[in-house]
This record gives sequence, structure tokens and C-alpha cells, in this order.
Amino acid sequence: GEPNGCTAAGLAMILDPDVKDPVRGMALVVRGCDAGDKRACFAAGTAYLTGSAVARDDAAAIRYLVKACDRAHAEACSTLVEVHANHSDLASAVAFARRACQMGRSETCALLGLAYRSGRGVERNEAEGLRWIRESCRGHFRQACSLLVELDLALPVAADLQADLYKEACKGGVATA
Repeated sequence: GEPNGCTAAGLAMILDPDVKDPVRGMALVVRGCDAGDKRACFAAGTAYLTGSAVARDDAAAIRYLVKACDRAHAEACSTLVEVHANHSDLASAVAFARRACQMGRSETCALLGLAYRSGRGVERNEAEGLRWIRESCRGHFRQACSLLVELDLALPVAADLQADLYKEACKGGVATA
């Protein structure tokens, strides 16, 4: 069948209280993933990660989330950052943060920048760290912009947003703003 059809039917069986058949539902979601549906891979990975619809299985979760990430599902890449960080595999967390950032997940750009600045999971490189934090700020992730304010660095965003960020920083007690 159609990958999207398998995914939709499977999710309905997992989530809809009137239909509730998680075993068949997961089988359809996995089938959708195997047929190339990145959303199905993400759903399967999330189900295994949380233990919803199936028993929790981190190895299976990672396997399906990687398939989704490889198919350009940015949220799956972001989820893998957290999974690998929780398993103390910081090098893998950094690799997935880079991929998620390149897919537009601004919060992971900030994490990547912090990793470079601290040398956690990657060789310490202040300039590279600031580059990724600026990228995060450009993507309007306010915490990254606030960090740049705290470091007294120029903000790579429009002037009206800069003004708002400086006001926020001053309210929060950042001395350099």
C-alpha cells in the first residue's frame, strides 16, 4: 500500500481510542517507514523511545529515528541529539545537532555552538562555537541571541529584533546590554 496510507491507518490504530489496536497500528507504521515515509519512521522511533504502543526499546528507537533523520526529518535529528546526550555519546549528539541545524532547527544550532565552546563531544573551538550560536540567533532562537548579548557581541538579526532582545536582556539583568 501507499506509505502515507499505512502511516495514517497505523497512527489511527495507535492513537484513536475508538480504534485502539497498537500492535497492528505499529506494524502499519513500520511498514510505512520501510516504504520510505519519514513521518512513519519518526512515529515508530518516538513510540519505541517513549514506550507508547510498544515496549520501550532504545536501540529500535534510534534505528527508526536515524532512518527519519536520514530522510531529512529535522525533528528526528533533534530527538537524536537528546537521545545520544542522555546516553553520554556526545560525539553522536554533536553530529545530529549539526544535521538538525542545517535543516533549520535553530535550537540545535545553539547546542552545537555550546558544544564547540565547551569542547564537549567535539574539539573546543570558540570561533566555531560563536558561528553556530549566531546561526541559531539568525533563526530567531532567542536564547542564542541572549547569549550573544551576554557576551557583548553583535546580533545577526534585524534592528527591531535587536532592540527587543536588548530590552529582554536588560530586564533579565544582563549587565552588558
